Amino acid sequence: RAVLLFFILHAYLSLLGCYLFCRWQNLSSLPSLFAATIYGWGGFTLGQIAAGHLTIVASFPWIPLLLGAIERWSESRRPHWIMIGTLFAALLLLSGHPQTIYLGGLLAIAYGTRKIFLSSQRLSTTAGLIIMASIATLLVAVQWIPSAYFLSETGRGHAPAGSFQTEASLPPENLATYLIPDLFGGLDPNVNKDLHTTGLTKSIPSYSGRSSWWEVGTYFGVIPLLLIFLSLWPSNENRQPGGRFFAGVGILS
Repeated sequence: RAVLLFFILHAYLSLLGCYLFCRWQNLSSLPSLFAATIYGWGGFTLGQIAAGHLTIVASFPWIPLLLGAIERWSESRRPHWIMIGTLFAALLLLSGHPQTIYLGGLLAIAYGTRKIFLSSQRLSTTAGLIIMASIATLLVAVQWIPSAYFLSETGRGHAPAGSFQTEASLPPENLATYLIPDLFGGLDPNVNKDLHTTGLTKSIPSYSGRSSWWEVGTYFGVIPLLLIFLSLWPSNENRQPGGRFFAGVGILS
């Protein structure tokens, strides 16, 4: 039950984090809620919940909140946003899943770099972001220093083989699941086996494609996909300034 409550809490925190980020982007309530629903209940997020990946799900709320703090600091120059951003960065670093932390960190660096180049006060913006990252790193050293020390005692203490590093990459054919979510199978309610030991679901994916169902689940709805293309249309006067940035991030991902 505690694990179930953990997932429920972080799912709704993810919704809240994305909603606040959109609001800090000066979007109105309805599109912000729509984006938050996609982020919190999209195919990849639900796949990680179904697989019982606690530490991955634990990182989801803090990525949009960290980006929002970077946004607000670069736009307002109010010092309290440095402290808020530091808190969100520290919570992301403490979430416990190295790959998600790494990818979330790369996104934050890219977003911060973009805001620096768009800023009229680049020096102060850069200084604030450096302070944010530095304090967060110091705050989490109590976990990361012992973890680095004991890493050599684990099964991943040495560099894994190349095949292991790429085994969860998105197969090209799975791009079709953006439109057809169950093209290669999905949750099978007739299979009565525990998925890991979470107790969250009694079903396992009847997935027949490459990699794992929860690793390559891309579906988040046809309407949101159409809205992405619409928002990038050259003649769209209501196009958000960051739309092309996040579209590029999505393609690179």
